[in-house]
Amino acid sequence: MEAGGIARASVQQPQIRSLGGDRVIVTLDGVRQNFNSGHRGRFFFEPELLRQVDVLRGPASMLYGSGAIGGVIALRTTEAADIIRPGRATGFLLSQGYDTNGGRCRSTAAGAFREGQVDGLIAYTRNAGNNLVDGAGRTIPFTDPTTQTLLARGGWSPRPGMPLGLSVLNRWEDQVIPAAANTFDTSNITDRRLGAMQIALDFAWAPPDNPWLDLRANLYRNAVDIREQRIIPNDGRRDTTELETWGFSLQNTARFSLLADQRHALTFGVDGYRDTQRGTRNGAPRPQFPRAGQDVLGVFMQNEITWGRATILAGLRYDRFEQSARRLPSRTSAVACPHRVVRCQS
Repeated sequence: MEAGGIARASVQQPQIRSLGGDRVIVTLDGVRQNFNSGHRGRFFFEPELLRQVDVLRGPASMLYGSGAIGGVIALRTTEAADIIRPGRATGFLLSQGYDTNGGRCRSTAAGAFREGQVDGLIAYTRNAGNNLVDGAGRTIPFTDPTTQTLLARGGWSPRPGMPLGLSVLNRWEDQVIPAAANTFDTSNITDRRLGAMQIALDFAWAPPDNPWLDLRANLYRNAVDIREQRIIPNDGRRDTTELETWGFSLQNTARFSLLADQRHALTFGVDGYRDTQRGTRNGAPRPQFPRAGQDVLGVFMQNEITWGRATILAGLRYDRFEQSARRLPSRTSAVACPHRVVRCQS
């Protein structure tokens, strides 16, 4: 995996085996990051708050939804258990970093508690500094964003193997940046304010004594709002770019054996999401980002069969798409995707 683009973190695009854009699914705590608007970047998070990054190369899984032709990047943020030491009820984290290139300061503070079956965490991070400098000693203009991220989460486990969690992630970015943010253009500059907020509710039920039940469900909302005012040339042009995603997933994994040395992990479920977008320029609709929406619903089944040193991954997924845009005809389509992978361990 690599990130493509110039030295502006908010506009870099992930690539897997040279495939990027909508062909790579990105999730953050199970929430799809669907924002995609020309040169404005795709997803927004703070690396200081990540606890885990999983990368799947190629369409090797039916479980992450439609579009994962290039692969999947699944990000997980910090949890209370990452901060609280064993045997303790509370934990705290303070972190301060400094980058000599650009004189950037990265500050993070977090606190967590655990009381019986309940835990919680709140974390805040701020990243600010000056423009970066390239290898030849030249300043790279407009690479000095100020970002702030607030993470809050709570969890409750009423019984073993049944966690219920709620998380809220809010991010703000403030930067003077080219309208085409992944270019070196200096003739079309905007003062950009970005707000991104996601809320996720997660539920799992995996009784320790029942291999047939490993149920996982989540419901989420993700909203990105970008406000831009052009300052070069200073003509007063104002753009807004908004995307809201509502989504859910529900799946269960049953584990069993048919032969003595053959193990199955059969996963089946349903997921879906709805995107609605809106763009304006000086209050009027902007054709480059029209008022539009899409609904995607999918059902899937995957069986991971381990037989000796070989693993066979077989699956089937069916997706239905419906897209509509203001003053344009709607479109509906359906896709069925069978899949099979064979791996051998040495």
